[in-house]
Amino acid sequence: MENDRIGEIRLDMNDKTADVWNEYDFVSAPINYVSKGLVGGEFHSPYRAILYKDKLQKIVGKDFRPIPHDLAISTMEEVARDFGFENHQTEYTKRGDGVYMSYLSDKQQEAVEVGDIVQYGFMARNYHSQLGFRLGFFSYRLECGNGATSQEVMGEKVLTTIGKDRISELKTDITQFMKDMQPRIHEIVDMHRNFAKYKVEEQDVQELIKIPMKLPFLEIDKVTHNPFLKEMDMNYWDAFNIITAKVWHGRGGINTRSSVTSEAERVIMAIITNKPKATATARQIA
Repeated sequence: MENDRIGEIRLDMNDKTADVWNEYDFVSAPINYVSKGLVGGEFHSPYRAILYKDKLQKIVGKDFRPIPHDLAISTMEEVARDFGFENHQTEYTKRGDGVYMSYLSDKQQEAVEVGDIVQYGFMARNYHSQLGFRLGFFSYRLECGNGATSQEVMGEKVLTTIGKDRISELKTDITQFMKDMQPRIHEIVDMHRNFAKYKVEEQDVQELIKIPMKLPFLEIDKVTHNPFLKEMDMNYWDAFNIITAKVWHGRGGINTRSSVTSEAERVIMAIITNKPKATATARQIA
């Protein structure tokens, strides 16, 4: 790359934060530039280049040090097995710069309503962008195959500066997260059961519509064609699953599914928190 002032852009492979993962065809290194201006020489830039299979994948901030997807997957699988969880799904983003992993156990499942079984577990996302490596909660409804993440309500752990010299700490961090958070899975169960205790009221429908309206392909853009008004005996667990079904089985990528399902939990929690008392439907709550 050349212009009147910059003669060349180079990867600084001598920098102590330059990471070369030959076994994964993955390189992460700071970017330097050679100036042809009044003050010539080679200078550091505030950026880092991410190369995968000899192709430039991302340019990120210099302090961000990502890890290869395959390494993230193998590390997560090892820790998950130690806690009795198995891989449910592994999926890459369309550009390949992110990978999503979910882990479930048939020993960690609960009925939200009678006969409505949901498995609860964990999810991890690894990005070659500055989103980093992320750990959070995941749930999967067996009846319809809807998945949902819970980072808005339950929070998530984010690691952005792992690097090759700190890779041993990744397993330790994942292990500690799962050890600390596994007892909190019941909080998501209780949240979903609480959704089922409140009937959807017409004055709250506009708040529900705002969630999928951000995504035109979900086709919930008019109150007259709004599925939240089609059934009088609908509770917020029903409404939540209408949203998650459309996004989980629609055209959205993994980032879209994660953000929308997590936002749906947050919005519904906010709605029912302001209700004076539960307005349970005729169906029996688990």
